[in-house]
Amino acid sequence: MHLSNGSSLPYDILVMATGADAARLGIPGEDLEGVFTLRNLTDALKMKSYLNEKGCRKAIIVGAGYIGMEMCEALKNLGIDVKVIDILPRPVIRWDSEFVKLILEELNKNQVQFLPETKPIAIEQGKDSRLRLITENGRLEADMILIGVGTKRNTSLAQSMGLKMGSSGAIQVDPFQRTSLENVYAVGDCCEVFTG
Repeated sequence: MHLSNGSSLPYDILVMATGADAARLGIPGEDLEGVFTLRNLTDALKMKSYLNEKGCRKAIIVGAGYIGMEMCEALKNLGIDVKVIDILPRPVIRWDSEFVKLILEELNKNQVQFLPETKPIAIEQGKDSRLRLITENGRLEADMILIGVGTKRNTSLAQSMGLKMGSSGAIQVDPFQRTSLENVYAVGDCCEVFTG
């Protein structure tokens, strides 16, 4: 294996465990101060520092999955007004519809506005708050925007090694986690799960 500094590292067995990164929306303004993704401890510390230093009255969470719902609760517990938007018609779409009804009731009870079928288009500096999220359904203002729309597998190293990718775009493995290269295995979020 060749490293970025030009040196080589011999191996008998190599295990790829490069994980995944937080998915981005790919819209203008998502790199503005006050816009966050949440994937790891560093992301959480940056968000906490921002909240402590800048203060925050209003937050928008883009993505109503598990992470979005967890962050909604955490921000509400800090006394922040929270709106949650998603392109899908209901939150945590993978969960049972009866359980989702309870989630919607809880959001309503805690005065969290859920905006379904709302696609973000851009983020810009706000007028009344620090940021403005422009959606297909209008404009929303907030001091902080959290993007929680899933993950993107980190496969760039595997691709540069010539490993075969599966139909999902992750590293293809067999039932023993072996990749297409001899003595190279892949585990975790960077690879597919063998189901057959």
